[in-house]
Amino acid sequence: MAGGDFDGALSAYRLFSEKTAEIRVPAHALASACAEAGNVRIAVAAYRGLLRRYPADYPFYKELEKLYLRSGQPRRALALYEGMAPDNPLRRKGLKRMTGIYWRLGDLSRAVSCLKREIREYGFTARLGRELGKFYLLQKRYVGAIEQFGSALAEDKGDRETRTWLGIALMENENYELAEYEFSELLREKPNDFQALVHIAELRIRQNRLVEARRVLEEMDRRWPGNSRVTLCRAEIEFLEGRPDEAARLGEQALSRTPFYYIWEQVRCHRILTHAYRALREPARARLHKEMQGALQQSRDVFGGLIRIAELKISTGALDEGRGILERILDLYPGNARARVALAELSLRDPDCRRAVEIAEGVLRDAPRRFGADILRAHAVLARAYARLGQKVPAAFHRRRRAEAKARLGA
Repeated sequence: MAGGDFDGALSAYRLFSEKTAEIRVPAHALASACAEAGNVRIAVAAYRGLLRRYPADYPFYKELEKLYLRSGQPRRALALYEGMAPDNPLRRKGLKRMTGIYWRLGDLSRAVSCLKREIREYGFTARLGRELGKFYLLQKRYVGAIEQFGSALAEDKGDRETRTWLGIALMENENYELAEYEFSELLREKPNDFQALVHIAELRIRQNRLVEARRVLEEMDRRWPGNSRVTLCRAEIEFLEGRPDEAARLGEQALSRTPFYYIWEQVRCHRILTHAYRALREPARARLHKEMQGALQQSRDVFGGLIRIAELKISTGALDEGRGILERILDLYPGNARARVALAELSLRDPDCRRAVEIAEGVLRDAPRRFGADILRAHAVLARAYARLGQKVPAAFHRRRRAEAKARLGA
């Protein structure tokens, strides 16, 4: 396989496995190497062979699931777990994986259904109650969220994370006195705790007690200068006090400082920027932030939410908005192959397609081989771009490489 003969390697493995009872180590080595090299077809065949031999080995399910998701086949990933019988020892892990896949796909209703099935079949725990409460919060089912967080806290009274989420749910449901009690309990147990303080500040903003909110934020600024969450709270106060220009400035600043994995914080940044730009009569910018807010609210992670809305924008002809979201993604995830290749596809529509060539060549140079779907798209971009530039030899080369990449993916 050192020379790239994946089909030969698979044939040798099959011949070896017919005569050998224990194939776990060589088959796993073959599957891992093929996956890393981007040969999804062979890797899938090897992992499926492993599962037939070793149906109780959970890591093989996870590796096969990753391959299916990476190559855009979520239904096959779900099918790995959907058929597990109630007495299967991996049934509970399968339900967890299905919950995660549906969340990743933005299908909150099915994610909730899988999580509730796990609770029904295996019993309520503080962790499961907290996770279900978070899903209900995403769906704006605040009473249900409060009930789940309350039940989880009854199981583990010392769980600060659950108490924080309970306070948030109460605040979202406008039960401000009860929310304040939960946050005050957190501060009583641990004075000067960042999360409890910032939630107290946010609660004061919700109550329109802005002078008190400012006092809390000033103290936090001294302890945590330049913090993105504190900056966001300041942006909200500026907007409420009738200064949308300053709210937009601080909102953009908060967004640039927010770590990419703080999805809830980014949702709030986009929300305040939507309101600020509407007030400033900049409807295009307001609409863009509104759509990014909505995409993130329905997603498990920042990247998944933003890339879906960017690709949807491009597919429906809103090219400038799609480009703006892709650039935001690349600010957060420099070098991301999927965002770069989408930007290359978009650049194919420009009068001068040399920018598309530059971006797509960069993807081929930098992307790990396991990102086969992105590599396939990059070759497709280059084949079209070079054809438009009248360069027949490189265009034909990339058409061949695209066909090879497609065969490796099994697409």
